[in-house]
Amino acid sequence: MTGVSIKYNDVDWLEVLNDLDGQAVVTDVNRNIAANFNNTYQDQGNHRYGQQFLYNTLSVKQIPVSIKLAGSNAYFDEVANKIGGFLNMLEPKRLIFGDEPDKIWEAIPSGLPTLTTDNNTSPPTATITITFDVPKSYAESQTQCLVDNTNNSRYGTITKVSNDHYKIKLNNFGSATAYPKFRIKHNSENGWVGIVKSATEAYEIGNPEEADTEVVKQSEVLFDYRDSKITNGLTASAKNVAI
Repeated sequence: MTGVSIKYNDVDWLEVLNDLDGQAVVTDVNRNIAANFNNTYQDQGNHRYGQQFLYNTLSVKQIPVSIKLAGSNAYFDEVANKIGGFLNMLEPKRLIFGDEPDKIWEAIPSGLPTLTTDNNTSPPTATITITFDVPKSYAESQTQCLVDNTNNSRYGTITKVSNDHYKIKLNNFGSATAYPKFRIKHNSENGWVGIVKSATEAYEIGNPEEADTEVVKQSEVLFDYRDSKITNGLTASAKNVAI
């Protein structure tokens, strides 16, 4: 893990620390396998054996980070002040490690950051240890994956069934639920869109039973006093009565 860059709240820590009078390098980033799994059970009445599983959750994920410093005690103090400012956040911020630049962890510092110095080395060295909490328990990709009817890819395909019917298959390469964004363009008169996931899951916009038989304005006009209409409105107005 040595040499991995760390960027928190859009600040590249090593870039800042190495511009000071010393040297800093990340020596460990422990993202582990996953957050802690928590299973919830309940007793099964008078049944003696086992319990009934209800649901499970993932705890807040923790990521310990270690940074090795080499320089002087004055450098260590300056680094401590810098990192103290970097960590002083009121809410989770973007945390990105250089070996996985596509992954974003929404993280916030947790516990007591420590700085341990060793003056027996030449030059003196120090180790900074910080723990980040990730409330979501997972990272998110910052790469947007596009699938359309002219750009099928490993992320999915769109197959035309008829002029008004398309079949979409999307591939989620992550380990958590992902929600796609749909962009639909109407090429003709149409007031209804239906998206069907399964026999019991569907989403509709519009009314499929409503006939498109009359021309209406594209938007509702709240006050229509264009041209000379404002003059007519003022002429016909009465005291304390809206026009």
